[in-house]
Amino acid sequence: EKALATLLRIYTGLPLNQLCALTRGDYIVDPELNLSMIAVTKELQYRTTNVIPLPKEKQRLIPVVRPIADMINAKIRSQGRQSNNAPLFAKPGNNKEPLSPRQLRDYYNSIVDKLGIPEIKLSVDVERSSQATTDISDYKGDFLRCNFDFHARYDTKLETESINYLMGRKLQT
Repeated sequence: EKALATLLRIYTGLPLNQLCALTRGDYIVDPELNLSMIAVTKELQYRTTNVIPLPKEKQRLIPVVRPIADMINAKIRSQGRQSNNAPLFAKPGNNKEPLSPRQLRDYYNSIVDKLGIPEIKLSVDVERSSQATTDISDYKGDFLRCNFDFHARYDTKLETESINYLMGRKLQT
Protein backbone atom coordinates (compact mmCIF):
# COMPACT_ATOMS: atom_id res chain seq x y z
CA GLU A 1 0.00 0.00 0.00
CA LYS A 2 2.65 2.51 1.01
CA ALA A 3 4.92 1.72 -1.94
CA LEU A 4 2.08 1.98 -4.45
CA ALA A 5 0.81 5.21 -2.90
CA THR A 6 4.34 6.65 -3.06
CA LEU A 7 4.68 5.63 -6.71
CA LEU A 8 1.37 7.30 -7.52
CA ARG A 9 2.60 10.39 -5.72
CA ILE A 10 5.82 10.46 -7.76
CA TYR A 11 3.87 10.38 -11.03
CA THR A 12 1.08 12.79 -10.06
CA GLY A 13 2.57 15.25 -7.59
CA LEU A 14 -0.47 14.82 -5.31
CA PRO A 15 -0.13 16.28 -1.80
CA LEU A 16 -0.23 13.70 0.99
CA ASN A 17 -3.54 14.89 2.43
CA GLN A 18 -5.28 14.54 -0.95
CA LEU A 19 -3.66 11.20 -1.76
CA CYS A 20 -4.70 9.69 1.57
CA ALA A 21 -8.30 10.90 1.11
CA LEU A 22 -8.74 8.98 -2.18
CA THR A 23 -11.41 6.28 -2.27
CA ARG A 24 -12.16 3.48 -4.70
CA GLY A 25 -14.82 5.67 -6.28
CA ASP A 26 -12.20 8.32 -7.06
CA TYR A 27 -10.26 5.88 -9.23
CA ILE A 28 -11.87 5.91 -12.67
CA VAL A 29 -11.10 3.38 -15.40
CA ASP A 30 -12.33 3.61 -18.98
CA PRO A 31 -11.64 0.18 -20.50
CA GLU A 32 -12.60 1.28 -24.02
CA LEU A 33 -9.94 3.98 -24.05
CA ASN A 34 -7.54 2.02 -21.82
CA LEU A 35 -7.38 5.12 -19.62
CA SER A 36 -7.21 5.52 -15.84
CA MET A 37 -7.77 8.74 -13.91
CA ILE A 38 -8.09 9.95 -10.36
CA ALA A 39 -10.80 12.41 -9.37
CA VAL A 40 -9.36 14.72 -6.72
CA THR A 41 -12.34 16.25 -4.91
CA LYS A 42 -11.43 16.07 -1.22
CA GLU A 43 -8.60 16.04 1.28
CA LEU A 44 -7.90 15.04 4.85
CA GLN A 45 -8.07 17.89 7.32
CA TYR A 46 -4.66 18.66 8.83
CA ARG A 47 -3.70 16.14 11.56
CA THR A 48 -7.12 14.47 11.57
CA THR A 49 -8.95 11.75 9.67
CA ASN A 50 -11.78 14.14 8.78
CA VAL A 51 -12.38 14.38 5.04
CA ILE A 52 -13.29 17.83 3.73
CA PRO A 53 -14.30 18.74 0.16
CA LEU A 54 -11.90 20.78 -1.94
CA PRO A 55 -13.05 24.13 -3.32
CA LYS A 56 -14.41 23.79 -6.86
CA GLU A 57 -11.35 25.47 -8.40
CA LYS A 58 -9.01 22.85 -6.87
CA GLN A 59 -11.03 19.81 -7.94
CA ARG A 60 -9.52 18.02 -10.92
CA LEU A 61 -9.05 14.82 -12.90
CA ILE A 62 -5.49 13.51 -13.03
CA PRO A 63 -4.37 10.86 -15.53
CA VAL A 64 -2.58 7.82 -14.13
CA VAL A 65 0.37 6.42 -16.09
CA ARG A 66 -0.17 2.90 -17.41
CA PRO A 67 2.35 0.99 -15.19
CA ILE A 68 0.87 2.51 -12.01
CA ALA A 69 -2.70 1.99 -13.27
CA ASP A 70 -1.90 -1.68 -13.92
CA MET A 71 -0.64 -2.08 -10.34
CA ILE A 72 -3.70 -0.35 -8.88
CA ASN A 73 -6.00 -2.48 -11.05
CA ALA A 74 -4.24 -5.67 -9.88
CA LYS A 75 -4.52 -4.55 -6.24
CA ILE A 76 -8.24 -3.85 -6.62
CA ARG A 77 -8.84 -7.21 -8.33
CA SER A 78 -6.98 -9.09 -5.59
CA GLN A 79 -9.01 -7.41 -2.83
CA GLY A 80 -12.35 -8.29 -4.41
CA ARG A 81 -15.54 -6.30 -4.15
CA GLN A 82 -15.48 -3.32 -1.86
CA SER A 83 -17.53 -0.17 -1.53
CA ASN A 84 -16.70 2.90 -3.62
CA ASN A 85 -16.22 4.64 -0.27
CA ALA A 86 -13.41 2.25 0.77
CA PRO A 87 -9.99 3.93 0.85
CA LEU A 88 -7.86 3.47 -2.23
CA PHE A 89 -4.82 3.08 0.05
CA ALA A 90 -5.76 1.51 3.38
CA LYS A 91 -3.77 0.89 6.53
CA PRO A 92 -2.25 -2.59 6.65
CA GLY A 93 -4.69 -4.97 8.32
CA ASN A 94 -7.56 -2.48 8.23
CA ASN A 95 -9.18 -2.03 4.80
CA LYS A 96 -11.67 0.53 6.16
CA GLU A 97 -9.18 3.10 7.44
CA PRO A 98 -7.03 5.13 5.03
CA LEU A 99 -3.28 5.50 5.30
CA SER A 100 -2.37 8.68 7.11
CA PRO A 101 -0.14 11.37 5.59
CA ARG A 102 2.26 10.75 8.48
CA GLN A 103 2.59 7.05 7.62
CA LEU A 104 3.39 7.84 3.99
CA ARG A 105 5.84 10.58 4.95
CA ASP A 106 7.64 8.23 7.37
CA TYR A 107 7.77 5.52 4.69
CA TYR A 108 9.30 7.91 2.16
CA ASN A 109 11.79 9.24 4.73
CA SER A 110 12.89 5.69 5.60
CA ILE A 111 13.70 5.11 1.91
CA VAL A 112 15.65 8.36 1.71
CA ASP A 113 17.56 7.46 4.92
CA LYS A 114 18.62 4.13 3.39
CA LEU A 115 20.04 5.97 0.37
CA GLY A 116 22.58 7.62 2.67
CA ILE A 117 22.63 10.98 0.93
CA PRO A 118 25.63 12.89 2.30
CA GLU A 119 25.32 16.35 3.79
CA ILE A 120 26.30 19.15 1.44
CA LYS A 121 26.93 22.31 3.46
CA LEU A 122 26.62 25.67 1.80
CA SER A 123 27.57 28.92 3.52
CA VAL A 124 25.69 32.05 2.60
CA ASP A 125 26.59 35.58 3.67
CA VAL A 126 23.55 36.95 5.48
CA GLU A 127 25.07 40.23 6.57
CA ARG A 128 28.58 41.60 6.41
CA SER A 129 29.52 40.10 9.74
CA SER A 130 27.64 36.77 9.72
CA GLN A 131 27.10 33.66 7.66
CA ALA A 132 24.29 31.11 7.56
CA THR A 133 24.99 27.47 6.80
CA THR A 134 22.44 25.15 5.24
CA ASP A 135 22.48 21.55 4.08
CA ILE A 136 21.25 21.74 0.49
CA SER A 137 20.62 17.98 0.36
CA ASP A 138 18.21 18.15 3.32
CA TYR A 139 15.09 19.33 1.53
CA LYS A 140 12.48 20.41 4.08
CA GLY A 141 9.63 20.97 1.63
CA ASP A 142 7.65 18.45 -0.36
CA PHE A 143 10.38 17.02 -2.58
CA LEU A 144 8.10 14.73 -4.59
CA ARG A 145 5.74 17.57 -5.55
CA CYS A 146 8.64 19.83 -6.54
CA ASN A 147 10.23 16.97 -8.47
CA PHE A 148 6.96 16.40 -10.36
CA ASP A 149 6.72 20.13 -11.11
CA PHE A 150 10.31 20.20 -12.40
CA HIS A 151 9.91 17.21 -14.73
CA ALA A 152 6.50 18.35 -15.96
CA ARG A 153 7.96 21.76 -16.78
CA TYR A 154 11.36 20.87 -18.25
CA ASP A 155 11.13 17.27 -19.48
CA THR A 156 7.57 17.06 -20.79
CA LYS A 157 7.37 20.79 -21.61
CA LEU A 158 3.89 21.19 -20.14
CA GLU A 159 2.56 24.72 -19.99
CA THR A 160 2.36 26.45 -16.61
CA GLU A 161 -1.46 26.38 -16.68
CA SER A 162 -1.47 22.60 -17.24
CA ILE A 163 0.97 22.03 -14.38
CA ASN A 164 -1.06 24.30 -12.09
CA TYR A 165 -4.22 22.33 -12.95
CA LEU A 166 -2.60 18.96 -12.28
CA MET A 167 -1.14 20.15 -8.99
CA GLY A 168 -4.33 21.86 -7.81
CA ARG A 169 -2.94 25.37 -7.83
CA LYS A 170 -4.86 28.49 -8.66
CA LEU A 171 -5.04 28.94 -12.43
CA GLN A 172 -3.67 32.19 -13.81
CA THR A 173 -6.20 32.54 -16.63
